Amino acid sequence: TEIYTLSLHDALPICYVLPYSGCSNSANASVWFSPLQRVTITGSYSFLEAKNDRIMLLSNLIADPAPLVSGNYRTSAHVYGIDVAYAVADPLDVSLALQQVRSKSRFDLGARSFTLAGVAGAFDTSGISDLSRLDSTETGISARADWRITALIGCSLEYGYRQYNSGNTVIDGSVHTTMVNLKARW
Repeated sequence: TEIYTLSLHDALPICYVLPYSGCSNSANASVWFSPLQRVTITGSYSFLEAKNDRIMLLSNLIADPAPLVSGNYRTSAHVYGIDVAYAVADPLDVSLALQQVRSKSRFDLGARSFTLAGVAGAFDTSGISDLSRLDSTETGISARADWRITALIGCSLEYGYRQYNSGNTVIDGSVHTTMVNLKARW
């Protein structure tokens, strides 16, 4: 008895990507106000979207007289943010920012059945859309202090925490960052 394990790479050996069409759209809005002297609050929203339609040539192992298949890739993101800044003194500002990004991506490949050269049985492209689907939420908070030492020299300290959640334990997790910057103008 011979057992043949078919991987996604074996089933869809994409050798050539033919010309494609694509477009992207975005919309941004923000509002800010100052409820107290030296305090500014900003709220923002952004929508980002990209679409790519393409035709792919499936060859190599596929024994099919018409190896063209069409597919499209769609991705979108909603970005929400709130930022609070406080001017502690003339040379010192502190801020706190909250941000959340909710994104979706999909690769839809047209339904297609095919056979592989030298392998018994038929295969199809069903399930590829589900395998490539990614819905994620990234939530972050950061705190920053900016100190203008002189008119030409300044420094900043920033701490950030980001949590990534897609439902996939392999890529989910969190990141802590700390940055110190020294700025000089001449």
